[in-house]
Amino acid sequence: MESVRAVTSDRLRAGWATLSLGGLFLVVGGLLVSLVLGLRRPVGPATDGAAPSIPGRAQVEVLNGSGRRGLARAAVRRLRRAGWDVVAYGNAPPAARSEVIARHGRLDQARLVADLLGLTRVRAAPDSGRWVDLTVVLGADAPPIGPTAPRARAQP
Repeated sequence: MESVRAVTSDRLRAGWATLSLGGLFLVVGGLLVSLVLGLRRPVGPATDGAAPSIPGRAQVEVLNGSGRRGLARAAVRRLRRAGWDVVAYGNAPPAARSEVIARHGRLDQARLVADLLGLTRVRAAPDSGRWVDLTVVLGADAPPIGPTAPRARAQP
C-alpha cells in the first residue's frame, strides 16, 4: 500500500510540475506575442492632417522668451490637450523669433507642433545631450495662445 501511495504521489507531483511549466510557457508566449503586435502599431503622425492623439511619443519642452506672462503655460495646455508629452516648461532668455527646434532629427513632429501653436520657424539643432526631442521657444513674435491673461468675469 505504501508503494502505491508513493507512486501516486510522485505522479501527482509530476503532473502539477508539467501543468505549471505549461502555464508558464503560455503566459510568456502571450506576453511575447502582445509585445510583437504592439511594436507593429504605427506611432507616427496621422496622415489625414489631424493632430495625432499620441504624436510618436516625442518629449517636448516649452520656453517663454517673449516676456509675456503665462504664454508658455498656455502653450503647454494646448500641446497636452492635443496629446503631446510636455515634460518641462519655463522661461528663456529674451528671443525676438519663435521657433520649434528638433533635437533628435524629428522635423516632421516639429512641424506639427509649430502648426498647432501658430509658429512658422522650424529647424534642426541636433544635441545628443538633450533629454527632450523638441524645444519650443516662444519669442516676441509669438501669436496669442489661448488665454494668456486672467479670465474676465462673465457678464450677467
